[in-house]
Amino acid sequence: MTDLRFSPRGDGHGWREVARDVLVRRNPVLDLNLTLVLGDRSCLIVDTDCHDGLARELVRVVRSRTVLPWVVVNTHAHFDHCFGNAVLAAEQPGLRIWAHRGCLTALTERGEEERRSGVAWMRTAGRPVDAAAVAAVTVTPPTDLVEAPSGADPLTERVLDLGDRHVVLRHAGRGHTDHDLVVLVPDAGVSVVGDLVEEGAPPAFEDSYPLEWPETLDRLLPDLGDTVIPGHGQVIGSSHVVRQRDDLLALADRARDLLAEVGTGTVRGDGTGTTRGDGDDTARHRSVEARIAEAARGLRLDAEAAVTALHRVLATGSG
Repeated sequence: MTDLRFSPRGDGHGWREVARDVLVRRNPVLDLNLTLVLGDRSCLIVDTDCHDGLARELVRVVRSRTVLPWVVVNTHAHFDHCFGNAVLAAEQPGLRIWAHRGCLTALTERGEEERRSGVAWMRTAGRPVDAAAVAAVTVTPPTDLVEAPSGADPLTERVLDLGDRHVVLRHAGRGHTDHDLVVLVPDAGVSVVGDLVEEGAPPAFEDSYPLEWPETLDRLLPDLGDTVIPGHGQVIGSSHVVRQRDDLLALADRARDLLAEVGTGTVRGDGTGTTRGDGDDTARHRSVEARIAEAARGLRLDAEAAVTALHRVLATGSG
């Protein structure tokens, strides 16, 4: 495969064509990837950026390539991937925005919390104008859902018809969030994986399920194309996904082994430093915590975020 790190084709509007009629645009604010898949009847936009101004720019550059109506996919509910929804919906009344049901739940129930997180991120990054723009967004949930029947296998998918090509929206289980969607473009050998995979930075653990994440990537790997578009960073190949899966699996295995030494009943449940149990239980737990963090650092992962995510999933029995 062509090494896309060094020789992508550009068009003057920020798009890089990584396969036939599959284009990627990187937003330098967050090193975020936005993807455009062209059919002969409609086009697909994967993720919508983090506020109205950037979304209006996205509309402009999409229109530099096509006048076709668009369909939108949100890979997940974090602000940088879906806070442009309102602008794209206003440009095309009746717009269909596809996502997993968990994305709808997150934006409906915790949209304001996500907004606050986005504003704080932008302020910390020294971007007060972008912070104000995120604060002004109308949070717009998806309209159409990819969801599994009750008790079904974690692998859930929906096929979208763009005319002369079909794309597959797939949820393979919990990982970066509980609702990550991947977009597969089989005829082009391209997979858009959202933040299930990162390039140039460690995986983000904040809302993650670190014990399940490697299994989710395992389910995806057999169908990934040669060209993989991560949520952030350079376009990669499937070998990068394998390496990231291996790192996440090593951390999950180490965490399970260490947690077995104390039993999940003594694991902190609130993520604030309070420990259920006292005396020797507390000392053992703190030792295990430190060793999990050490393992994460050894794998070049975010140790603090990984430990916090483990607190959350163990406290709720959700992972």
